[in-house]
Amino acid sequence: MPLKSSAISSMRTGAAAFVCVTALLGAPSAALAEAAPAEPIASSSDAPSVSEPGSGTSASVDAKEPVPAESLDSEVVVTDGSDDPKADPVDGSDAAMEGAETSASTMSLVPELEEAGSQANVSAGWHREGDGYVYYRADGTRATGWLVVAERPDGVTGGLERYWLHADGSLAIGELVRATDGSYGYAKPDGTIVRGRWTDSSTGYVYLADNDGRLEGPGWVVTDAYGQGLQRYWIDPESHACEPGPSSEGWSHLTTDGGYVLRGAGYDNAGNKVYADNDGRLFQSGWLVTGDYTSGDLQRYWFEGGRAVTNALIPASKAGWKAYATGTGAVVRGKWTDPSTGYVYLANNDGKLESSGWVVTGAYSGGSLERYWVDDKTGACIPGRSSDGWGHYTLPGGAVLRGASVIDGERLYADNDGRLVTDGWVVTDGWGQGLQRYWLRGGSVVSGELVNTGVTGYAYAKDDGTILRGKIALDGVMLLADNDGKLAWGKQDWLITGSYDGGVLQRYYLTKSASGKYYGARLGSFSIGNFDYYGREDAGYVVRGEYTTPSGALLFADNDGVLGNRIMGTSQNTVNQMVGYFNAQNKAYPSEALGRGGAPDIRTFCTIICEEAAAEGVRAEIVFTQAMLETGWLQFGGDVKIDQFNFAGIGATGGGVPGNSFPDVRTGIRAQVQHLKAYASTDPLNNACVDPRFHYVKRGSAPTMEQLAGKWATGAGYGESLRAILSGLSRY
Repeated sequence: MPLKSSAISSMRTGAAAFVCVTALLGAPSAALAEAAPAEPIASSSDAPSVSEPGSGTSASVDAKEPVPAESLDSEVVVTDGSDDPKADPVDGSDAAMEGAETSASTMSLVPELEEAGSQANVSAGWHREGDGYVYYRADGTRATGWLVVAERPDGVTGGLERYWLHADGSLAIGELVRATDGSYGYAKPDGTIVRGRWTDSSTGYVYLADNDGRLEGPGWVVTDAYGQGLQRYWIDPESHACEPGPSSEGWSHLTTDGGYVLRGAGYDNAGNKVYADNDGRLFQSGWLVTGDYTSGDLQRYWFEGGRAVTNALIPASKAGWKAYATGTGAVVRGKWTDPSTGYVYLANNDGKLESSGWVVTGAYSGGSLERYWVDDKTGACIPGRSSDGWGHYTLPGGAVLRGASVIDGERLYADNDGRLVTDGWVVTDGWGQGLQRYWLRGGSVVSGELVNTGVTGYAYAKDDGTILRGKIALDGVMLLADNDGKLAWGKQDWLITGSYDGGVLQRYYLTKSASGKYYGARLGSFSIGNFDYYGREDAGYVVRGEYTTPSGALLFADNDGVLGNRIMGTSQNTVNQMVGYFNAQNKAYPSEALGRGGAPDIRTFCTIICEEAAAEGVRAEIVFTQAMLETGWLQFGGDVKIDQFNFAGIGATGGGVPGNSFPDVRTGIRAQVQHLKAYASTDPLNNACVDPRFHYVKRGSAPTMEQLAGKWATGAGYGESLRAILSGLSRY
């Protein structure tokens, strides 16, 4: 409750009593006055000595000079503000202060308070005036100086708090207060004076005060009085607070948000790693090896300007060797890839980067030797293609490519030294296509085009990049390549080889393609001279024997690929086969009639055929086949009669016209052979001409038996009828 006027008067009675109150309310706290020199804080042997708490000399106060107060003890208004004389002690409960400021006997010794203006009929306590507060005593005068009461300006009653009132009685709020004895206090935004440790939320400043509100003196303070263990604090000479952040005062240090200076590992307000010794002195420059940032895992850091360098190459001129500081500040040890650039750094356990240039080592790949190119400017292996050292490609892992790889869709190949093959042959199974041959130009695999390999000739790179080995149909021809990829090339001519068909000899006719760009085997129907051929669409070689085309046409070619059966040539069948084939038809041989012409039996007849055919180079089996077709197996019965000895209907034109007659079997057969030669060849006859129609034939116009259709006989099926008989001969 407020003091009465009579009580105030009684406080004027003795100097001794005043001294007692002064001792209780104004004297420095015992904890501060009697503080022993600070114990060292786990300091290293080379750490500087620790100053005595409060031993730093106060700096002059100018820009932040508070309004001077009278003596700390010059004016005191005491009230308990509650029925509990020990309510709500502050920061550890200074019992001496509380007891002194709440006892009735002590209050009677307080000297008369200075008048700060009076107002009649005003109740004692806090009053709002203007933008601030004043405190009226019971006699109506305003209190000034120190005030310790339990009642708060907002009317709430709690524990005792200390306030400072200016000479005009206004309450100090959010400001530094200096008493006449030189000590300082700080009035918080609610007007209460800081006791203990308090952080100003607007500035971040941390104020440290004893239980009487006296702030720690400027300079170094080492104490455990503020609930944070034994710590070192730097009190700013102007603000009389601990100002979080870096400072060079005292010595270079960093004040934390808790007010004490950093010791060991920490971060500045920009997030940079900083490090301080046990005295709080910040490490400035050079190598630092510590596990304080990584839970004990030792790492190496390079410091400049008091902070760990990050994301930077550290030159040898500074550190003694090149190193690279990662984003965490720890320098690379081993192999590390920068996620932002993809650069790969290689360093030993001390953080020393590999020297620039070629490096061959297994240190970064589990012992398997790899080749690296270290760039001089960056100190790193830079992924991608490069011409440094020699043309090479650095893979994302840092090592240069050796062998084959597909990167961003491009097929690359390097030899065992990492040298990229830019031009020439590559044989590899490294591109997922089995063991194949490729041609590279400018470092890339050629595809879909003809390749001139120089001395090794031409090759063809397919669309998938593999060099053709074997065959491929292109531009109207079949390209032919051996196992090394070399194309059949050079001129239009026959090629007989087993190189493209597993060793089986086949016949190809090389020619230029439709565009004239390639040489290959001709496909489909074509003629050379008087002979017709057919190049198989699926294989390129010409048809031999029977073959059905994709359109369904049935073809027949001899062993040389000539379509049909060539008339000229060496006979493939014997007299015995002809005799056996005739007898198998169950036809009676006309012995009497033909005997008169010199061929009494079938064997004699066939022997004459073979002899006359051989004389002119005509195949005997063609003569035999035609004679059997024309005479109905020597049964005759048509316009031509048996005694004409005309076995091929020479001169018979139908409609009862009998055709030519000959004196005997041999002459008749010779005329037939000569007439066949007239159609099949341009060569002269070897025997005297007995064919009365020889000179009517266009020489060489029908080199095959099948081509006689429409020439020898008008029927379109004449060739097929001949072939039907001939095909059976080979079975006997």
